[in-house]
Amino acid sequence: MIDPNEKIKLVELTKYNPEWANIFTVAANEIKSILKDNCIQIHHMGSTAIPNIYAKPIVDVLPVVKDISSVDSLNHEFEKLGYVCMGEYGIPGRRFYWKSKTKRTLNIHLFEQGAPEIKRHLLFKDFMLEHDDYAQAYSLIKRSLSEVFPQDTE
Repeated sequence: MIDPNEKIKLVELTKYNPEWANIFTVAANEIKSILKDNCIQIHHMGSTAIPNIYAKPIVDVLPVVKDISSVDSLNHEFEKLGYVCMGEYGIPGRRFYWKSKTKRTLNIHLFEQGAPEIKRHLLFKDFMLEHDDYAQAYSLIKRSLSEVFPQDTE
């Protein structure tokens, strides 16, 4: 069950913050320490991974594991570090976690190797990194939509 106090209620966008890369690095090290040899890769994804665009100040992390069936037994380790374990949370084959007790700062979207969601997320990020004009247009659209729909995160 989702804690209503944890659910994002307002769309908050901010200018790119270089500190997001450091938040990712710390989180990646925490995640690797939990997943150990099951972890293949950990990627920074989403808008916080794209310099010079506006983003929700929530770092999105994409760990890739060999075997997702062993991940649920590690939930208590994630919880010790302040993560809320949400299970698949609407995407089959994913394990979703967020970090916060009062204000979300980080999301983990964990997938098993070969999951199509991995490629989709990484292709989007790579495209935006290679095409600044599209990245800026995307940022403008996000800002405009957040003004029109300030309480609709979808």
